[in-house]
Amino acid sequence: MGRGWFSHNKSLHWIFILLCSVKTSEFNRYVHEEKWNETLQ
Repeated sequence: MGRGWFSHNKSLHWIFILLCSVKTSEFNRYVHEEKWNETLQ
């Protein structure tokens, strides 16, 4: 567990953040579309 492990762990951390942000934006868009459908009906 030296510097190589730390940098590898750091890159995995950023990938995790990226995936979470993508999931959050997809969820927000889904909620937004659902609200629009309610107002249109």
